[in-house]
Amino acid sequence: MRCEVAREALSARLDGEPHEVSAQRVDAHLGSCPGCRAWLIGVAMQTRRLAAVEAGHGPDLVEKIMATAGIAATPSHRRWLRRLSSGYRRWALIAAGLFQVAVALAQIAGVDFGLVSAREHGAATGMHLLHESTAWLLALGLAMIAAGVWTAAAAGVAAIATAFTAALLTYVAIDAYHGEVTAARIASHLPLLLGVLFAWLVAGERAGEQPRHTADDGRTVGPMPAVTVPRGRRRGHLWPINRSAA
Repeated sequence: MRCEVAREALSARLDGEPHEVSAQRVDAHLGSCPGCRAWLIGVAMQTRRLAAVEAGHGPDLVEKIMATAGIAATPSHRRWLRRLSSGYRRWALIAAGLFQVAVALAQIAGVDFGLVSAREHGAATGMHLLHESTAWLLALGLAMIAAGVWTAAAAGVAAIATAFTAALLTYVAIDAYHGEVTAARIASHLPLLLGVLFAWLVAGERAGEQPRHTADDGRTVGPMPAVTVPRGRRRGHLWPINRSAA
């Protein structure tokens, strides 16, 4: 048996992997080859030594490697700005949601944006409608914030907000035509329109994105190629002797 084959079988045995060569033949070769015995003792000691070493944090050699390669490192503030600009859709959606929540909190505090008039007989009904509007604004604002943080929810939020906005705009147009809505009330719906826009942008970005990896300098290096791992150990560099694995 060749020493290369025996050592490959012994390495597989140390790793707990199966091997095509029978253990009896490997042991027979090991008993007659002092070189393989010394190799096995050295490998076993090294394996034991490495198993006893605790994993720790090594030095960050990124800047040193890039300097050796002649690549200028990107300043940290530029990396931060690049990450911020790449996710502007999410930040804009979160901002629209916060604006919605602010409008809802303002209505809770008593700002009616022209919806309620105490001089009219239907002031009580108007107050209830204000409460319903506040609940909707608060729910949509929180949903937009959630969709900006967890983009998987962006498509659902966009669909619900679009349906609500379409119905709302229809009533706003009708009420504006009859003079039954104030300019302040119409302006209070602008955050909703912005939220719908950025919800669809975030949903579309998530649907079209592929798994990508970012280097430490902020560069996007693209998807990692798939690696095909063959089953078992490679034996292309070995050849049989006397029609056997040896």
